[in-house]
Amino acid sequence: ISVQGASARWLTVDDQVVPANQIDQSAPILPPTPVNLHRTTFEVAVGAGAPAIQQIINQAAALSGQRPIVHLPKGVYSITQGLVIPANTDVQLVGDGYGSQLTWNGASGGTMLQLLGPSKATLRELSLWAAAQRANAIEIDGADQSGGAVHVFGMHQVAGQDASVRVEQR
Repeated sequence: ISVQGASARWLTVDDQVVPANQIDQSAPILPPTPVNLHRTTFEVAVGAGAPAIQQIINQAAALSGQRPIVHLPKGVYSITQGLVIPANTDVQLVGDGYGSQLTWNGASGGTMLQLLGPSKATLRELSLWAAAQRANAIEIDGADQSGGAVHVFGMHQVAGQDASVRVEQR
């Protein structure tokens, strides 16, 4: 490996050079397949706008206590109004990695995704783009309430207002 330039950095920790016959050639043992918990999954149509997505979130929220999943398949979802996950629900909003992209095309200063507290929401494998219109990506209201928890995994947020994630203690 060749690294050039004044700011180039090189880190090496416990590197060893060994003959090939000392390397274990056996296939790794993979962990067991995760158990299917049979969660109800609501599929969002690729390219759907905010009203259609919000309707599906509301349907999923009606199943609170069952950890329903709202799935946004790979695609771009242009939204002009914020999406709201109601309080006291355990909705999971799940995409297909950075390929599932919510893009804000609403008014400047808006909020793409608002979680009302106390919330038990999960946000996973989504990309939120709000920088061009200077909007907040995620706002969590009432985050200081007992029983609330928000889990965020594999999220990519680009926001241009105050922050990518804004937490309100109302």
